[in-house]
Amino acid sequence: MKRIVAMIWMLVGLTFSLRANTAQSISVEKEIDWQAQQIRFTLRVAVDQQALPNSRQQAEGWIERERFRLIAQSLGDVVLDAQGSFKENAPRKNQVHWNLNLAATHAQREYAVLSADLRYLEAVYTLSITDLMRHISVDVKQRVLPLLTTNQREFAYSGIVIFVKSRLPIRGKFNQFSALEPALAPSIFDESGETLLSLATINSRLFSEGKGGLSYTFDTNSQHWSPLQVGFNPLILSAVAVSGEYHITDIVIAQGDADRLRASAQAMEMLHNAKVLVVIQP
Repeated sequence: MKRIVAMIWMLVGLTFSLRANTAQSISVEKEIDWQAQQIRFTLRVAVDQQALPNSRQQAEGWIERERFRLIAQSLGDVVLDAQGSFKENAPRKNQVHWNLNLAATHAQREYAVLSADLRYLEAVYTLSITDLMRHISVDVKQRVLPLLTTNQREFAYSGIVIFVKSRLPIRGKFNQFSALEPALAPSIFDESGETLLSLATINSRLFSEGKGGLSYTFDTNSQHWSPLQVGFNPLILSAVAVSGEYHITDIVIAQGDADRLRASAQAMEMLHNAKVLVVIQP
């Protein structure tokens, strides 16, 4: 009897080991579509061709059990701001908070399919960037100081659009140029280094209500821009430089443009509510 029980436990242990090893063999590929504000995950696991269709069902079960953990791990590499990805921002955890495990639970399965050679099962999940940003918060908020002037002009615009060329000078670095790297929470500065928009200045309700921050597009045609983001009559600006400590995610605009924004209560409110579209030019 003891021998039978021991054999049963050996079989159970072997089953768990196989499942654990298989779960570890699930690969994850991540692709971020900044324009669509969506992250796409492809989870891939090997299947036994000789045991189809049962091996497919097993693989589906492994992926279903492990998907949220694997997606959360993959999110760690997403660039938050100029300080880097979530993993790279770990030392700032006492200032900026996030819950990638909870964010991963918002991922929606699109489909699952066997590869053409029947060797792998691929399951595709998508997560909206706004759902990810629901689970980001900042302890210390920062206020953008308005420009005190007697010559305040009406700001008759519906949003702010900033064109960024594919190659711009890096602020503070002599004769160095770079493209802009999209990020979840980039900053906008003026030429003197004063902040106009950052993770600490944006209205925190935008994140909790699933509205996200500023948006990116690679389409220079204004007819294709989202009116929900910048309306139908946005102010068009051009970046003069890019910036960033570890990642070049931040935008620098001309001092005159920055002063124009600071001199308007309406423009300051638009910055606070991230009604900003960044157009990355080819």
